Amino acid sequence: MFIGRRLILYCFLFFLSIGALRSQVCDGKKVVLISDALCPEEKFILDFEDNFDGSALDSSKWKIIYGVARDIEHTNAQQWYSPKNIEVSNGTLKLITKRDTFINQCYDIWEKNALLHKCEDFFFSAGEIDSKEKFSHGKFEMSCKLPRAKGVGSSFWTYGAPPSNEIDIFEFENEYKLFGQYDENKLSKVQRMNSRTDLDNNGTIEDCPNSYTGIDYSKDFHVFTLIWTPQKLEWYVDGVLKRRSTLFYTMLGQIVECNGLQMGCEYILNRAFPMNAMSIIVDNIVQSKDKAPDKDTPFPNNFEIDYIKFYRLVP
Repeated sequence: MFIGRRLILYCFLFFLSIGALRSQVCDGKKVVLISDALCPEEKFILDFEDNFDGSALDSSKWKIIYGVARDIEHTNAQQWYSPKNIEVSNGTLKLITKRDTFINQCYDIWEKNALLHKCEDFFFSAGEIDSKEKFSHGKFEMSCKLPRAKGVGSSFWTYGAPPSNEIDIFEFENEYKLFGQYDENKLSKVQRMNSRTDLDNNGTIEDCPNSYTGIDYSKDFHVFTLIWTPQKLEWYVDGVLKRRSTLFYTMLGQIVECNGLQMGCEYILNRAFPMNAMSIIVDNIVQSKDKAPDKDTPFPNNFEIDYIKFYRLVP
């Protein structure tokens, strides 16, 4: 009994000692660890790199998406993805959005766990590339300059099986004030970061989004980085930490670094924490409805990328 009380007291005091690390906690469940965590040194080795120095996209590394987005979550987009919207020149990759017309285009899309066949007209085109290789724990990095255009969103993310195993390194879309009023002052400034998966295989996909307002990332190139280890996710911009999320949280909602996990203590399991290897995806979308482009949106416009790299975490 004395040992049990001492363990409970130790866990409680440990939780209080990291109160300064309080963070956002998304949907989770209580667990008790049956062992201490193993925390190897974080060492990264360059494993994948594309500096876009040629005159065409490297087909050994990337596949170009043709058609529409892959699932119902992207039905707020109204563009047709086309290879003609991918350009490699002067040392950068350009994903270009245009005013275009594609009449009666047919495609398959998943809605409510059913694969549907649809046909419709599209009046914009955009570009998306997916890496052929899948990547797991390590450091993902991109140097890029965003477009500044109402109704155009740019994303750098990872995606893979099981369904919706995903990390959004960044999503930049239109931003709105209260009551749905468009806020031009936040265009190209609000970085949305997210992780999502069905970690415990209960059939429910969990999201854990967060965002902040930064500088105008359309004025120059900036470096966006994600570090993904078995225990944590960290988002950086130009080397500055913007968000940290961990696999476990204390019962008070604080993040727990790997070396702080103790056998016998109770934690909250972050059910939005991704687990399996995923492809790197880079794309633009043209939004619809109240987020759609207007007559003043400049077309064509470029999402320009200097390089994409992946550093593998040494096991």
